[in-house]
Amino acid sequence: FDFDFDDAVRAAIQITQLALRCEQTPNVVWNVNIPATPQRCSHDANGDGHIFKWAVTRPATLHYDGDNLITITKSEEKKEFHDFVINGPNAKGVNVDIDEEKGTDLCALKQNVISITAIELSPALHSPLHATNHLINIFRANHEKLFFCDTELFWNVNVSIRPLMSIVQCLEYWLRLKGNNSDKFDDTVLLQTYTLYLERDIKICASKHKFTNLLTQTFGWKTDLEKFNETLTWDKLTELYHVLRPLTQQQSSSLLMMPSRANMVIKGVAVTCAVVAMIASIAFIKRSAERKST
Repeated sequence: FDFDFDDAVRAAIQITQLALRCEQTPNVVWNVNIPATPQRCSHDANGDGHIFKWAVTRPATLHYDGDNLITITKSEEKKEFHDFVINGPNAKGVNVDIDEEKGTDLCALKQNVISITAIELSPALHSPLHATNHLINIFRANHEKLFFCDTELFWNVNVSIRPLMSIVQCLEYWLRLKGNNSDKFDDTVLLQTYTLYLERDIKICASKHKFTNLLTQTFGWKTDLEKFNETLTWDKLTELYHVLRPLTQQQSSSLLMMPSRANMVIKGVAVTCAVVAMIASIAFIKRSAERKST
């Protein structure tokens, strides 16, 4: 196949210029996907036709067919080494409904829009909310100057991806697992893993502003990097559980005190029916009295 990389080179130069003059989020890289023929802005301020459409996205979830996975570990080595597998050429889930994948790099590419995703340098393919929000602000500040922001394809970072209740439930499960199997696990590996999970979940918790100060004071949380200074111990995990659990109870009680729209509608209908019934009763009594007088 013959490919034209001119647009990709122009886009790469543009994003490199932006990266050099903007403050970067620590421990985060920008993953850029450029379609073969990226869309251009119809009202190009520069007049050179090279203002491309961009979208700040998250990674799409692709489910690969096991039949297309290829191992590169020799059969005689599998007892000594972990099997290393690379993805095959055909991926299931590529032909998905665009509305369902809005906000992902896959959706942007399907619309011939360049996608850019903030990716944390970690084993998991994770897009931190704070880094994504920072990237969105950078792009909006350069809208129609260097890029055209196709905001309809942006990832909506204002939704609560990880509720505080989920974090508390994870802590409760880990502590219970530790209590039931105190001698079966390597504490060092477990605590390192749990600390990483907590860092990831706190980053994407919409209500984290309610407890980050406490995390900083008591648990060594670094707000600028959004991570703990060191691996949490079992005692610290227990203490964190007892600190966060009351916050979830407060949220639950406030939700219970708040009347739902359905309940308000039902009550309104009931009051309306009662008023109508009362008016009908009064009219009936008046008609009965008139008949008796005649």
